[in-house]
Amino acid sequence: MCEKMKTHIEVEGVILTPEVIARLKSFQDNNNDTIQSIRETIADAVCFIGQNLDTVHSDDFTKIQYLITDLSFIRNYFDELRKP
Repeated sequence: MCEKMKTHIEVEGVILTPEVIARLKSFQDNNNDTIQSIRETIADAVCFIGQNLDTVHSDDFTKIQYLITDLSFIRNYFDELRKP
């Protein structure tokens, strides 16, 4: 039985396995469509949360502020994965 050997490439300390490379490629396919879709979904979630803040109890408001900050960070992070 022949076992498929997994390979990886290391670039400046980042390990790129075939799975990671495939995921990055799928993000960048079709003129970065997947990345754009993810960013739009996150933006929609942030807008939805912002539009519904009046229904939030004051105890949860701080948690929501952190959630919006985290979602914004993730959205910007995906922008950096775009194909130039």
